[in-house]
Amino acid sequence: MEKIIKSWKANAAKNEEDNFWFIKSLKMEDPDIVDSIAKELHEEAFKKIDCLKCGNCCKISKPLLLKEDITRIADFLKISEVVLKEKYLEKNEWDEWTMNALPCPFLATDNSCKIYAVRPKDCQEFPHTNKDGFASRSYGHSANTVVCPAVFYIVENMQDRIK
Repeated sequence: MEKIIKSWKANAAKNEEDNFWFIKSLKMEDPDIVDSIAKELHEEAFKKIDCLKCGNCCKISKPLLLKEDITRIADFLKISEVVLKEKYLEKNEWDEWTMNALPCPFLATDNSCKIYAVRPKDCQEFPHTNKDGFASRSYGHSANTVVCPAVFYIVENMQDRIK
């Protein structure tokens, strides 16, 4: 795992543009093959990478919260939705609810999530690399190569499998 993290730290920003163009080029490939490879690499990456050793996504990214997320989190914390919004949330420029601070106010010092059982859907699905339509999210995956060592690993290794 240390080797993967070290490679990510050393190369993610440097390779970001190349990775973006590679991911964008995947739109010319068979989407079923791309998705299949992405899902295989996703499984492989998360067998090798322990998110608790990183936590970078929670340190530099703000998830979007759906109405259901807000209700679920407020219930879990035993506070009203109004209090949750006042204390922990804000609206972004698109009028969507997101966390009001970085790192996430629910990130513990050991990189665990204090609300893991009820975390937002956006957090549950991050980094979105095991979903159908991998190639259609070129901007997101490209940006996430510098956020998440697992995404960097997936994209870098995908280049060896798709020629």
